[in-house]
Amino acid sequence: MSCLIIAFTIIVPFTSGIILPKPIDILNQAIGAQKTTPLKINLDVGANEESSKLNVNGMAFEICSKLADYDHPMMPGADGKSPQLSSGARELNLIEEGYFIDMSGKKHVKALNGCWEMFWRENALTGSLICGFDIPEEYHRNDASIPKCSLYLNFPLWTKIGLEKARERKDKILGRASFLLDKKQEEMSRMKNTYNPFLKVFHYGNAIMADDKYHFQPLKSLEIIPSDDEIIWLQDDLLLNTKGLVFSKTKIFSQSSHVQLGAAYASPYSC
Repeated sequence: MSCLIIAFTIIVPFTSGIILPKPIDILNQAIGAQKTTPLKINLDVGANEESSKLNVNGMAFEICSKLADYDHPMMPGADGKSPQLSSGARELNLIEEGYFIDMSGKKHVKALNGCWEMFWRENALTGSLICGFDIPEEYHRNDASIPKCSLYLNFPLWTKIGLEKARERKDKILGRASFLLDKKQEEMSRMKNTYNPFLKVFHYGNAIMADDKYHFQPLKSLEIIPSDDEIIWLQDDLLLNTKGLVFSKTKIFSQSSHVQLGAAYASPYSC
């Protein structure tokens, strides 16, 4: 049996010049080599809202490499537009239900018909492990809620070389951003320290140019790149980001967009 967890695909761009393995090769190798890795999952529903939160703790599961031959949620890859980039829906064994605490006490969240898939786009440094569950009823705590839906967890998945290349890119972008901020401050200081009106305009223009270039740096895309304490080693060449997202879906993928509910956190599980 195998143990894994989920994620929608998130792509780190700018891979030109990097020779990446084909998705089918990554999928075949990963599925064939994956050993049992039980994971504990905590959900922070409403994490992006200013209202109350619904924290689901203690969920644990393991996944099996067998194809899921039972009714299960539709999967973004296997049932989407690019099924050739998916491992196909596979069996998932729920070890423990998650729970949350409200004014009435401890409540368990039923997550039925669990399955998982791995999904990897062409020329992407990172892929996804995707787990889907049927939630048979609504759960809520104050203003935060999990609807009756198909629920998906989203965790980026990396190979060692993919993470190394992403970190190299991150260092370059951060270095460039730091240089531009220093350049802006330097030009503003020169503008303030000169009495020559032409030089004031010159240095101010340079400061504005450096600021514009800084805001064009793709800093937002770097948030997905984990540090060493934000990864779980699933295999010798397969790493899972411990922070992901939670999505819900109430219609088929071709007719309805998903709804982001909050954040998900993975950690090793021990009985």
